[in-house]
Amino acid sequence: MTDPTIPIFFEEEDQDTADLIHEAALSTLRLIDELWRLHPPVDWSLVVLTSPDDFLKYGPTGLLRWIARFFQHRWRPRAEAFWPSIDGWVQRFGPRIMVGVKPMRLISLDEPNVGDGFFRPVTSPEERVRRVTCLQTTQAALAHLGLPPWLYEGIPMLTVDAFAGEETVHPETIDYLEDHLGEASITLMTQYARSYWRTRFLHETRLGMLPSILREPQPRPVLRERLIQAFGGSLWEEADAAVVERFKGLRPKPQDPDENVPTNNL
Repeated sequence: MTDPTIPIFFEEEDQDTADLIHEAALSTLRLIDELWRLHPPVDWSLVVLTSPDDFLKYGPTGLLRWIARFFQHRWRPRAEAFWPSIDGWVQRFGPRIMVGVKPMRLISLDEPNVGDGFFRPVTSPEERVRRVTCLQTTQAALAHLGLPPWLYEGIPMLTVDAFAGEETVHPETIDYLEDHLGEASITLMTQYARSYWRTRFLHETRLGMLPSILREPQPRPVLRERLIQAFGGSLWEEADAAVVERFKGLRPKPQDPDENVPTNNL
């Protein structure tokens, strides 16, 4: 596909991050076209995010900006609460979609992050920026499809695996899914686990199904039944059990305490 022009907003001191985000976004667009036949949003832009206010600063214009400011009490507290522990997110203003990613100067690999314990650690702020950009760009491309939340999260996670050229999720996170089969109230980690492992199951066992779903959106009840049947169950608990059965072998095996003990050959 031809590389589209993507507007990107940033402060002069963040030129290096802006270049990195723009390159990662373009690479992601080519990747999601290849993997999922997904296309970029019609009206979207990138922003190097130094505070939640940057969405209003660079995003909506005219009447839409006034409306966004009037209703900011609904989204601003949540954005401020999550700000210290996340490195990017997607914000919608009517039809306009903005992908915001923090600059490298505001990213510390030593500070707590919402993905700690789920995603494998990265070795540099540059790589964190690239992967976050990939994740959020994919979510922006999915935003108009009305997917179930787990699929809306899972497809971007799987895309980041392909983008990075390696598995970016800890294999033992399948335990979160196994330990909470059928539960309605779940932790954030279990939500992440459902998203990633369900999506990976479909991608590996139902070839062509995910691009088909994205190409031909269906009413939510119809899609729900189609998805559950694809897992070979009639309830989500049965579906998740099938997912666990397939992937539980990926978990690291406990080390035998007698291993690595020197043998006395005297």
